Amino acid sequence: MLPNSNSFRVLFVLPAFYRNGAVNLIINLADELALVYLDVEILALSEQEPHSPLPKQAVKTSVALEANQSVRLGLPILLNRLLKSALNSDLIVLTWENGPALVWTSLIAYILRKPTIAIVQNNIQKSWAQYPSRIGRVVRRWAYGQTQAVVCVSQALITFVEAEINSKTITSIPNGINIERVQELAKLPDSSLLTTDNLPFIVGIGRLVPQKGFDLLIKAHAAVIKKGIAHHLVLIGEGEEHSNLSELATNLGVFDSVNFLGFSSNPYSTLARASLFCLSSRYEGMPLSLMEASVLGIPMIATDCLTGPREILADGLYGDLVATESVEALSSAIERHFLEPQRLVTKAQASAQQAERFSMRTCADKYRELFAHCVAKVKENNKD
Repeated sequence: MLPNSNSFRVLFVLPAFYRNGAVNLIINLADELALVYLDVEILALSEQEPHSPLPKQAVKTSVALEANQSVRLGLPILLNRLLKSALNSDLIVLTWENGPALVWTSLIAYILRKPTIAIVQNNIQKSWAQYPSRIGRVVRRWAYGQTQAVVCVSQALITFVEAEINSKTITSIPNGINIERVQELAKLPDSSLLTTDNLPFIVGIGRLVPQKGFDLLIKAHAAVIKKGIAHHLVLIGEGEEHSNLSELATNLGVFDSVNFLGFSSNPYSTLARASLFCLSSRYEGMPLSLMEASVLGIPMIATDCLTGPREILADGLYGDLVATESVEALSSAIERHFLEPQRLVTKAQASAQQAERFSMRTCADKYRELFAHCVAKVKENNKD
């Protein structure tokens, strides 16, 4: 990293280097910020194997606890590591809506009088509902209340954040992706060994968890198969619901046409061959997988979550939006695409021509401007 008078030190705190979109956003953002001379560190509170690819630029990465250490038993080590990293930072970024990565980081920052900014990547009303403890809710609200700003990754998220959080500033910076990298990886040979008998196939990408609604997608796939439209469904990702989803496919008689590929370091070469990308989530923030399909010009159908897909698909200009939790709506949209493919193909081509709207460089510039403003404001206040 080259010296720069406008440089300052930013610490991102993650629970772990998970293999998911939320972590990928932070890694890609850190990479881009390091290019503009920021001193960036990502601290993961615990080790998880296997983990996401680490940053490629001049970004320091560290892990507080090893894979076999629990947060409770390793708390002194965790706090000591967090304290050291916080002391060496000018700004601390909270990246998770729950858990130690939010709570302990906020407490350390408060004690050290370090400014914090929170990035909200999900519908917090939905994610907080999974942790209904009253004390937990109070602590989370306190943590967010201490921030200099809360950044929502989609404009629609602001409404849900305002209903839960009292913060000085709540703003929106849309997610970005590394467009060039996605496009380059999409050109590589598909190493998934996927065989679809030359039939068209649908791709779904994400963690195999209830939020992503892959049960709905499998049911919709089965309904379309039942109508005589032969095709495959390809799910790229791993997670706790794998066995349940596999059993569902078996019970519906479509096990042979549902392909579980697991985690892929390059899902784009498979996605680039797809006839259709489907996002079946029950709720989202600003789904990176839909943005990636968009820049590759893949026909898209997405559930109209309260936040995210509508912004990416521009109210349906670039793809179809269907009701959430509706197998009928999803299957009807899939059937329509296979019967009239050119309609969504045309929309997808128009979306690919507007790929720069998802530029990570633009996203990072907005974060850097916000970070610089917050750091300068705190320094000015400290003079007083």
